[in-house]
Amino acid sequence: NLEKLVPRDQQRLVYDAIDKDFSESVEVEEMVDWLEKDPRAAAARRANEKLLRSQEDRNIGEITLPPHLREVKDRIADEVYKRTRATKTEEGNLRQDEYLINGLQNWDVQNRSKGDGTLSPREIVDALGPKYLNLGVPDAEVRELVDYLDLGEQCKIKQFVKKLEIGDHAPDFNPFFDARDRELVSLKRTIAAPWQWEAT
Repeated sequence: NLEKLVPRDQQRLVYDAIDKDFSESVEVEEMVDWLEKDPRAAAARRANEKLLRSQEDRNIGEITLPPHLREVKDRIADEVYKRTRATKTEEGNLRQDEYLINGLQNWDVQNRSKGDGTLSPREIVDALGPKYLNLGVPDAEVRELVDYLDLGEQCKIKQFVKKLEIGDHAPDFNPFFDARDRELVSLKRTIAAPWQWEAT
């Protein structure tokens, strides 16, 4: 129902501009041709591309991992969540990112002369391993994850944590979601139960 937004006579003008062969229908080719040539459509396309680029910049950490590496990442996130659960704030998962960043920065300062906020893949494995944060994930699996993320020889700690996407991880235990799930199960049972009608 476009009439609320665009009056009928203006819709007809747009339609006539697109329908080049006067067939009283708009073919896909006609629409594509119009979108490629019309300056307003080109401006809209440029604005959309700019929006997509800015979204990509914001989502630079988002990456699709193979299932076995996703499991490694989830185990790291689970362990970080367990350690930060008692100090959960209104910001939610920001606390988990902060915990991991602080742990890696502390390791950087204690074990390297630079302490510049960057770590090599080997140093990330050492920091997450049993010698320091001890997140319970074998070194070989952490190294495979780090290599897959392709962070280079010296990676900024914050960039590594962002690529891990700890904030999007749904932990094994979450009181809010557990209570919600219980209510949903109860609601499903109520819906599935036979209806009983009572005369009023």
